[in-house]
Amino acid sequence: MNDQLISKLLQIMSIALASKDTVTHTRAQYQDCTEKLLLQVVPNFLSGINHIYEDIKLLRGGNVSRISEEYCKDGNVSQYVSALLLSRGTTIVYNHLEKRSSFFYNFFVKALRQNKIVTHFNCYWSPAGSSGAGKHADIHDVLVVQLAGSKCWKFEGRNIDLRAGDILFVRKGTLHDPVSPEGSDSLHLTIGMVTEPESCPAFPEPVFMCEPWQQRHALQFVKSMNVLSTTLLPAIHLDEKVHVVEDTEKIFFLYRKNELSLAKILYMAVFTQQSVGRLLYFRSEVDRQSIINFILTIYKSGIPFCLEK
Repeated sequence: MNDQLISKLLQIMSIALASKDTVTHTRAQYQDCTEKLLLQVVPNFLSGINHIYEDIKLLRGGNVSRISEEYCKDGNVSQYVSALLLSRGTTIVYNHLEKRSSFFYNFFVKALRQNKIVTHFNCYWSPAGSSGAGKHADIHDVLVVQLAGSKCWKFEGRNIDLRAGDILFVRKGTLHDPVSPEGSDSLHLTIGMVTEPESCPAFPEPVFMCEPWQQRHALQFVKSMNVLSTTLLPAIHLDEKVHVVEDTEKIFFLYRKNELSLAKILYMAVFTQQSVGRLLYFRSEVDRQSIINFILTIYKSGIPFCLEK
């Protein structure tokens, strides 16, 4: 199945490169292809792809920064740190997936052998209503695959809205400004293509394989971030393995060695009375920043949960 997906993407690359246009937009024609690609991308960068911290870039309003090594434990950015960065309007970029994932490594090898093209793969995760890289032009051709959410690509005299399943080709030297709209975060993959390489990078084939449970967990987390970006009040769905214990003054959420305790007076101010248990409903009068802060607190505690609309 992976070989078929790589062959299909190579075909899409060839068609895009053969075009004389500087920008080519394909609407939802390769939906099945992008859905399979999503399964290759998300679990890897959230579940052990062993990124070195130098290959994780942070973007906000055209400004570039790097994540501290202390926040990149075992090559991964934790859910708490990811949620914190996204809540602050920061785009997280995972560079050089071809060095971390066997799927993208095989893609890199086939593109080089069959098409004489050096490719590199970067994943951009942007919160709603944000500008990451700002206005810029790339020094190589780029194929953009919108994996989830939506993003507006602003060109001189033209804007293109990408939705999940869309593909965009941008010729090198073309000025563009990608912006995430209000109400929807964005996850997209860029395939950089160097068609006349002067040299070719050499690196070993990665051996990491993602387990099925890691795939489900990672996808669930990505979807949770999209719920957090909307204006609707999310509900917190606790993992079935979380124990909820109540005494006269506090409510405890327990999972393995992790614990989160809330004073009852605080709990009653944030959640509805009937919300103790698997599903926690926020009160409608609670302001959005307080909701985000509380959700970040749960991520930091290590209590497993997901967000629901």
